[in-house]
Amino acid sequence: MLRFAVALAALCMFIAPATANAGTCLPHLRAILLAGGFSGSLDCHHDQLSAKRIGTLTTGQHRFTIYDYRYKLAPACPECAVHGGQRVIFMRDGRYLGQIKPDGVWLSIRKNRLILTPDPTFDPDDQPTVLRFSPNGPPSPIRAAGEWHEIFR
Repeated sequence: MLRFAVALAALCMFIAPATANAGTCLPHLRAILLAGGFSGSLDCHHDQLSAKRIGTLTTGQHRFTIYDYRYKLAPACPECAVHGGQRVIFMRDGRYLGQIKPDGVWLSIRKNRLILTPDPTFDPDDQPTVLRFSPNGPPSPIRAAGEWHEIFR
């Protein structure tokens, strides 16, 4: 009986950190993204996920909130490669609108516009992209980091 209690206590100590991470990984976004059909990972137990709120733009009566979502997925097998990257998440009035997947951009908001600045280590000659939102959201396609990106779910 004592061995069982010790084994159970050890198991609880192993499981507790992963369970605790589930609520802190994407604290306010997880339920919204899940409800909106987000195609990225929401698995905080296995993947390294973060979403930084960049800010809010207002167009007409709509509020658009922008997040910089970064991920590093757990490998599917011991010899498999690790996959990771960046996504820009667009929310409209608190609901998930869509995303683009440019890798290597810095995000900022100035004068009610979203600025996507390419990381100079990828391409020092690439210029920032300035996005003006309409009441429907950002334009699509979006040119960022030298490539065109369609908004998707």
